[in-house]
Amino acid sequence: GFYSSDPGSATCLTCEPGKYANTEQTECLLCPSGKISGVASSECTVCEIGKFAENEGSVECKFCNTDEVVKGSITAESGTTSKSGCICPAGKYLNNETSTCDTVPEGVKETVEGMNVTTMNLEKGFWRTASDSSDILMCLAEDHCLGGSDPEDQCKEGHTGPLCAVCDKGFASTGSGPTLKCNICEGGDATLTIAIYLSLFIVTLGLAVSLACCCHGRKPDQDEDDDDDINLTSADSLAAGNRSTSRGLSSARAERAVKKVNGIMSTIAEVQPFIKIMFSY
Repeated sequence: GFYSSDPGSATCLTCEPGKYANTEQTECLLCPSGKISGVASSECTVCEIGKFAENEGSVECKFCNTDEVVKGSITAESGTTSKSGCICPAGKYLNNETSTCDTVPEGVKETVEGMNVTTMNLEKGFWRTASDSSDILMCLAEDHCLGGSDPEDQCKEGHTGPLCAVCDKGFASTGSGPTLKCNICEGGDATLTIAIYLSLFIVTLGLAVSLACCCHGRKPDQDEDDDDDINLTSADSLAAGNRSTSRGLSSARAERAVKKVNGIMSTIAEVQPFIKIMFSY
């Protein structure tokens, strides 16, 4: 930490704080940013983690964890050269309104250092509205939301909108809520798809109308007065029995028709999501 600018000098001079003697000990040099020195130093000392020195020739390292900088902050490494190098530790994020390191909300990774509101790194299955928002919401299904720090790229392919719960353009949806699936539309003949969809609708409607016609019975005749009753002959009794049998057969046929229509309706309900995908081509 001593020097002499005159080779013939009998005495040496000491370097001031914030400086160090060069190798030849012919002059004192300023310590660079991120380092400090005391009086008569031959080298500068690096600021330790959690401190910084902004200017050349500094004589002390300043703490990050102060109200003047960011309360609760640290540095990523030693030798930090400015207060901008003061960051929040893992599990915390910089609250710009209070200049403090606050605990990250649920859904934000707790293993990432140096986060602020705009760089919050979300876990998979969580979503937020914008890069300046600290409101983190859980998605309806974990695989809908990829997480990460970019709100513009936080949804699974084919998903978009709030909570990534809407299918993007060019994708068709099956299911809803947690079971939502967005299937890519890979092209097709729109005219043929519409024709198939309409044909299924017309067939279903026709079956329903046919069933209604088959099952529409005549109203029973009103009872006549006792004075007008006529005793049925054997032939009349036989005819009545035939009519009863005929009604029974008609009722059985109607029941079978109902079962067939219900079966068709169930089948259509099962294939409806796939028809919906075709219809979206």
